[in-house]
Amino acid sequence: MANDSKPEFILPEQSSEEIFIADFLENKGIKFEKEVILNNLKDDIKAYRRVDFHLPKLGIYLEYFGQYNSNKERRDDYDFKAKLYFKNNIPTVILYPHELGIIDYKFHVKILKVFKNKKFNLSKQLFKYRMNRYVGHVADDNGSLKTFVFSAVIILGIINLKTGLEGEFLAVIFIVCFVLSVFSILEILMDIRRFFYKDK
Repeated sequence: MANDSKPEFILPEQSSEEIFIADFLENKGIKFEKEVILNNLKDDIKAYRRVDFHLPKLGIYLEYFGQYNSNKERRDDYDFKAKLYFKNNIPTVILYPHELGIIDYKFHVKILKVFKNKKFNLSKQLFKYRMNRYVGHVADDNGSLKTFVFSAVIILGIINLKTGLEGEFLAVIFIVCFVLSVFSILEILMDIRRFFYKDK
C-alpha cells in the first residue's frame, strides 16, 4: 500500500534565478535541500506547498517569488503564501527578483529579521549563523595582520634564543610587536562586536 502522506511529483526544473540562489548558498557554505514539501498547513487551500529551499542547519526555509511582478493574481498568490507560512510558524526568508543584485545584503538582513522574531525561537541558529559569518570573514581576511603579529612575536623569540640579541635593538622589536599585537586584539574585538552585536 502506498504512503499517501507525501504527494508524488516530478521536481520542476529550477529557474536560472533559483540556480543563482543555490550557488549563493553554496558559496556561503550554507547547506540546503531543494523543493521541500510542507503538508496540510492550517487554513491552506492546497494539500501541500513546495518550498524552494530548506536550510536545515539554520531551521529556516527560503522562497524565491520570481514571478511576483508578473500580474496582480500571481502577487496575491505569493502574498497569501507568505502569510500562510507565518501563520503556521514556518520561519521563511522571501527573496524577490529585484533583490538578486544585492542578494548578500538582502539575505543577511532578512534572515536576521526571521532569527530575531521571538515567534520562531531561533536564538541558537542565530548564534550559529553569526559564528559562520565571522569565521568566513576571518578566512576571507586571511587574518593577515593577526598572522603577521603572532608570527613576528614567535620569530622574535626564536631569534632571541638562538642569537642572544639584547639591548636596544631587541627592545625596539619588542615594542613594535607589542603595539601590533594590541592593534590585532582591538581588530578582533571590533570584528566580534560588528558580527555579534551590530549584525553587519
